[in-house]
Amino acid sequence: MKIPLILSLLFSIFLFNISAEAHVALDFPVGGETFESGSTIPISWHAEIDHGPCNWDLYFSSNGGSTWQVIILDIPKEQTTYDWTVPQTATQQGEIRVVQDNQNTIPYDDHSGVFTIDASTGIAQNDIQTLSYKLFPAYPDPFNPSTNIRYSVAEEGFVTLKVYDILGKEVKSLVNEDKPAGTYEVTFDGSSLTSGVYLYKLSSRNYSMVRKFMLLK
Repeated sequence: MKIPLILSLLFSIFLFNISAEAHVALDFPVGGETFESGSTIPISWHAEIDHGPCNWDLYFSSNGGSTWQVIILDIPKEQTTYDWTVPQTATQQGEIRVVQDNQNTIPYDDHSGVFTIDASTGIAQNDIQTLSYKLFPAYPDPFNPSTNIRYSVAEEGFVTLKVYDILGKEVKSLVNEDKPAGTYEVTFDGSSLTSGVYLYKLSSRNYSMVRKFMLLK
């Protein structure tokens, strides 16, 4: 009679551990991304299981989760995004951790896979000599329904930034104007589009580059 009881208890603990891991889920970053130090990324998450009163704590690790640094504590329950400025810490083992800090119950957490922080290619807004033309990877990617596109312009001139479907048909013009030298960021909203791979292209007098990103609904 004791063996079935022990097995039942072990099975209950196993189920508890599975459910505990799913009480909060980090949506972005997920791991595998590359971020530039000094840029701003939207950390986002959601509650899988609601425990009533709670708040959120965010942490950053530069060594794959061996140690953690506080980003911010006691974010209100209704807030599930946070704009984080990427630190001046070059690493290939960055991680973000979100903690569901419940009142009178066990805190639950989730963390990203490892991502890279590139501190060697940061572009100084006030140092025009170091600027070059560049089109950065969109973040988040994949996205739903919006994503951010960052680009830099080496000299003043007419700039276009357009989004195309995979067949090359233009679906959105994001930038179509003269721009001074500098670094810029725009948001692309794909709410009206269907899921799939899209292209975004930066063009100027002396530069043209195309990248792709994916909309997943």
